[in-house]
Amino acid sequence: MQNFVQKMLEDSHCLDSDSVLNAVPEKEYHAIACLAASICNTKYAFITFAREGEMWTKIAVGLDMPEVSYERSFCRYTMLGDGVFGVPDALDDARFS
Repeated sequence: MQNFVQKMLEDSHCLDSDSVLNAVPEKEYHAIACLAASICNTKYAFITFAREGEMWTKIAVGLDMPEVSYERSFCRYTMLGDGVFGVPDALDDARFS
């Protein structure tokens, strides 16, 4: 997993271009997020682009998500962790409250 994160950080310069964030039509991102929610049997799914210290939420399915700082984001913990990252209840988790 660490090799994947390192590769993503090295390649994050590609996010410097707005064309990357807008390359795929919104409806395609929405379809992918809906499929992910269905596969994971959850009512929420997000597609977020992230790099060290920054993130952009492209699609949020099932929740009107306000902008969240990178420091308080699930992305940060997912990218820095090793393996699957799950939070049973974000309202009860001090990292996200």
